[in-house]
Amino acid sequence: MRHIAIPDSHDIFVLGDRPADDEYEPLPYGLTLDDAVIVRAYEVERGDLVVAEFRDPVKGKRLACHIPGPFRAEPHTFANCPCDGCVECDDVDAWTLADHSRLADVAIRFYCLAPAQDVLGGREPCVMVYRNAPIAVIREDAVERAKAAAPELEPLVGQLATEFRATDGGELETLAYLLRSAVMGGALPDDSHRRAEQMLARIEAVSA
Repeated sequence: MRHIAIPDSHDIFVLGDRPADDEYEPLPYGLTLDDAVIVRAYEVERGDLVVAEFRDPVKGKRLACHIPGPFRAEPHTFANCPCDGCVECDDVDAWTLADHSRLADVAIRFYCLAPAQDVLGGREPCVMVYRNAPIAVIREDAVERAKAAAPELEPLVGQLATEFRATDGGELETLAYLLRSAVMGGALPDDSHRRAEQMLARIEAVSA
């Protein structure tokens, strides 16, 4: 769990662990929330991995609301939304039409992190948020670095998953992260050094 302050807010943002149930996909390429930063919605950049939003503050703290399926951002203003109609955009239109004085507020109030897209069984609407909303993202450069390393490590992750008796997606995600960290010399999460040392010894044995 991380407690994070950002320059333009007096609140503390609490980025807890991702839920372990099946509704929540593990972060890709062995990424973890240690890689995440918090920005305002309008500061999200194309290619960033969007991982969490935040609830309203309670006693100065704002708890993370994890996104079940993290997604790569394609941000744009409401006025420039490429969507040809979705539930979210229709709701904004209805809000505007209810009071024409709100028209000027649309550009400064709303921001879209990803456009609507067709998915199996229906249509996924735009991800529309308040422009100033705090968002936890993993920046594109960090995602691309992890992605570039992942294909080379995947066979070894599978081998080590068997040896270390990994049984679910969360455990595999942890293994992949520890493997990347052991290979690349990165920081390790608490209480994982012994396991990483075992893994590194196995890597060295495989590589010998």
